[in-house]
Amino acid sequence: MSSECIFIIMLIVLLWANFIGLYFIVLPNYGRAPVEDIGLLWVLILCLYSTFPPLTWLLQGGTHPAISGRLFLLQPVPSEIVYLLGVALAYSVGFSVAYGTLMYNSCICRDKFIRFISNRYIIGTMFVLLVATMAEFLINNSGLIRRPESYSDSYLVIAELSTGMRQLIKMIDAVSGFASIIMIVAAFQRCSKSNKYKLFIVLYMLLMLFSYNLVGQRSKLFINMFMIAVSYHVIVKPFPAKLLVPCGIVGLSLFNYLGAIRGLREGADYGLVFGIGEFDMLWGNAVELLRNKIDGNIDLPLYLRFEEFYSFIPSQFLWIDKIDLSTWYVTNYYGAYADAGGGLAFGAISQAVVGDGMPEAFIRGVILGLLAMLTMKWLNKKNGRWWYFPVQLALLVLVYHSIRSTTFSQLASLVQIYIPTIITIEIIGQIGVRAFKSLNEK
Repeated sequence: MSSECIFIIMLIVLLWANFIGLYFIVLPNYGRAPVEDIGLLWVLILCLYSTFPPLTWLLQGGTHPAISGRLFLLQPVPSEIVYLLGVALAYSVGFSVAYGTLMYNSCICRDKFIRFISNRYIIGTMFVLLVATMAEFLINNSGLIRRPESYSDSYLVIAELSTGMRQLIKMIDAVSGFASIIMIVAAFQRCSKSNKYKLFIVLYMLLMLFSYNLVGQRSKLFINMFMIAVSYHVIVKPFPAKLLVPCGIVGLSLFNYLGAIRGLREGADYGLVFGIGEFDMLWGNAVELLRNKIDGNIDLPLYLRFEEFYSFIPSQFLWIDKIDLSTWYVTNYYGAYADAGGGLAFGAISQAVVGDGMPEAFIRGVILGLLAMLTMKWLNKKNGRWWYFPVQLALLVLVYHSIRSTTFSQLASLVQIYIPTIITIEIIGQIGVRAFKSLNEK
């Protein structure tokens, strides 16, 4: 085994050692498996995305098989793998230092601090869900949007719409998702009092399973199942620690298997194979962009490097072209695929590659770790509001966006979705209470 391969193994071990170290720092604050800890999950997902492709490379004798798609064509060399693993380690160490330092001896995350969601807020949430469902039905049956012929074509259908219509559809989908989280949390809080709420949860799970399209978007299915599992673990009864690892392995394997099926179908449709797995695809992005940067073939405006910090502002109010890094990447490097409706994720590692490399990764990791820890402390105060845990759960189940997309991509959801939805539910709830009181007085 070459010295470079040994160095790659050492970097992989360091990444997982950093995760294990953070796990034992976080664990005393829970007294059970800390599955709802945002920071710990972030580091775990980073490890998965950044170590699986090089491990595959090592196990295949320093090569990627044809089924890896772009990685088979790119065939990254050891020096490139070492650099990308170094970027991942810089992210992980920066995040863990900031997060772990603030977490150590912090008395947070106690289950008893989760505020009960009263009926008034359930009424407001149901109203939001009803309005979102009706709006979605009207848009889909208005004749303004054609029916997509495939999963890839669904992106092209959206791209054909006006900016305002795209914004509206995205908003409806996100608001509906957040409202569903609130309803699931409320249902679990009532499970011990009535079996009908358990039936609601079972029916919701069955609906998710039977409505899943094998060649469709698998992330929504897994997000919902993960959300239900975390809610049960935190609110009803903790899962035994010995079950978490095998369940995680099964879930991860199924996620990649479904992605492989979709990737192969999509590749057959367009004559391209970007990689059958989520991890291979993002690793391929990073390798390709690293080579283009070395060759001086990257033309990325400075304002686009930090688009996540202003992405919540509607494009109508900006004087610059508002696109995200994923759109920039697929448009500039796979134009024909983009024109056909295809899309690619970008990745936090790629974000550091097109930026300032390991120093930027470390700084981003530190800032994100500080924000994550402050958020956890704020959302787990003893005298919190009813929406604290639903917001934590929403940030948790979508934390992978910070690895798969860009590091601060969740800021837009917080400003555009969570805050307006909470305000709306609060207002509807207050109106409902006042209306009920006035009827009783009469």
